[in-house]
Parts: sequence; C-alpha cells; structure tokens
Amino acid sequence: MASSTSFNPSNQNISMNSSTSFNPFAQNVTMNSSTSFNPFAQNITMFTPNGTQSYVQISDIDRWFYYAIRVAINYGVQVGACLVMLLVTLFLAGDSQRRKLVHNINVLSMVFGFIRAILQVIYFSSQWEEFYYFFTNNTAELTKSDFTTSIAGTVMPILMTLTVNVSLALQARAVCKLMTRKLYYAIFGLSCIILLFALAFRFTECVTNAMTIKSDSTYYNQDWITIVTLATQAISIWWFSGLLMWKLGWTIWTRKKMGWPNLKMLEFLMIMGGCTMIIPCKWLPYLFRMNSADLKSHLRRPRVCPP
Repeated sequence: MASSTSFNPSNQNISMNSSTSFNPFAQNVTMNSSTSFNPFAQNITMFTPNGTQSYVQISDIDRWFYYAIRVAINYGVQVGACLVMLLVTLFLAGDSQRRKLVHNINVLSMVFGFIRAILQVIYFSSQWEEFYYFFTNNTAELTKSDFTTSIAGTVMPILMTLTVNVSLALQARAVCKLMTRKLYYAIFGLSCIILLFALAFRFTECVTNAMTIKSDSTYYNQDWITIVTLATQAISIWWFSGLLMWKLGWTIWTRKKMGWPNLKMLEFLMIMGGCTMIIPCKWLPYLFRMNSADLKSHLRRPRVCPP
C-alpha cells in the first residue's frame, strides 16, 4: 500500500498483476489513494493464466456472498423438512396405507426431495463457489466431481416433479370417479395436458442447464425457461390440489344437506388444504416478476457478473 501526504484510507484502487509463472490464487493486491473516491464502487482486476483480465466490483462480491448464505440456509431447511416428513410418513402410516401406490409415490417424492436439497447444498461447498472460479468463469481447474454433482442436481428436480404430480393426479382421479363420464374424461384430458406441460418444461430446463454446465457459457439468455418451468409446475399443483379441495367441499356440502353429523374432520382437511394452497401461492406472481437470482438458485451454474 502506497502512502501520500494527504491519505484517505477509504479512497483506494485495487489491482492484481500477473507474472511469468502465474498462480491465480497468489495474486498481489496494491492499493493507491486518489482525491475523490467511492469505496463501494471500486473494481478488482484479476488475471487468468492466459493473461485475460476480469473485473469485479465490491458490490458484486457482496451480492455473491449474501446470495450464497441465503440459498444455503434455504436448502438446509429443505433437507431437514424432507427428512422429517419422510420419517413421519414411514412410521405413522398404517399397514393398509403402506400397500397403496400413492403412499409409495409420496415416499419416493420425499426421498428425491431430500437428495435434491443435499446436492444443492453441496454446490455451495464446491469449487464452483470459490471466489476465483465464480468471478472469472474459469472451469479449467474444476474436478470431474464438481461437474457430476452439479449435473445430478439438475436431474433430481425432474424425478421430484414427476412423482409429486403423479401422486396428485392419482388422488384427483380417485375423487373424480363418481362424476359423469363426460365431465370425468374432460377433467382427465385437461389434467394430462397440464401434467405433460410441467414435465416437458422441467425436462427442457434440465437438458439446457446441463449443457450450460459443461460449456463455458452462462444461463442468462435462457432465464425464460426457468420462469415458464416454475409457472407450469405451479399451475399443475394448483390444478390437482384445486380438484381435491373442490371435491372435498362438495362432499361436505351434500352431506350437511343430508343431515350427516360429525363432519369436523373433513372441514379441517379442507381448511388446511386451502391454506396450504393459497398462502404460499399468493406471493408467486410477485416472484415471477422479480429478476432475482434466488428464484433460480437451483440452476447449477455460477452467476458470473459480466465485466
């Protein structure tokens, strides 16, 4: 650090120089003072082994740091939630429930959700999230394990989406069996279309994200796939959950007209199911309009800030 007669420690420029035998992790930092300086708008210049420069701002480093903390906490909570629900489902289900197809699919969904969350957490302890690799987008030194874990993290959401939607579809089919044939087939056909759209966009996101991980590019120009994937998945869950809630409400209303007592359990299921649908989904339209990296945090490719 060079000093001067009138020195302002907050007024410094940061630069990193390369040498003939270059180690990108052993760069030197020199700080010089100037007259007018904003400490939060200074650039850090880094060099790759071939001499290419990469510029990073202090604000970009702050965003990268807080993003990693927020998303790691998020997926850590998902790991615990999936594990708890898996244990509850396994140990509290009766013998008759364990032999049903829906129960086994639900167990698979929680297993896939647990593995998915674990893979997402591992990403933040891999070399992808190290400072130099993240901001220079230099993947030459990354190991095969880093790539394999990241690609596996893009595949697991497909399996989870498939099992969750199939479980909801089977339950919706069961409650719609007593409808008229025309209404039943109309609902069944629309349900298949919604389910296929959700799976198709999730598969498209997986393929394009895996291709991006193996290449030297980023996922910025394909963000629309992520938004459409989340939208179709939300619509699918709304549709099947709505069918269940509508049929449950219709059953409560008809049985009350017939004078059936003791409908508290059905009313409780409908209220809790409605809250589960409405409260989380209330904020989804705002998330779709946000250009937030947190919304796309399951994409296993570094959010490299362009220079």
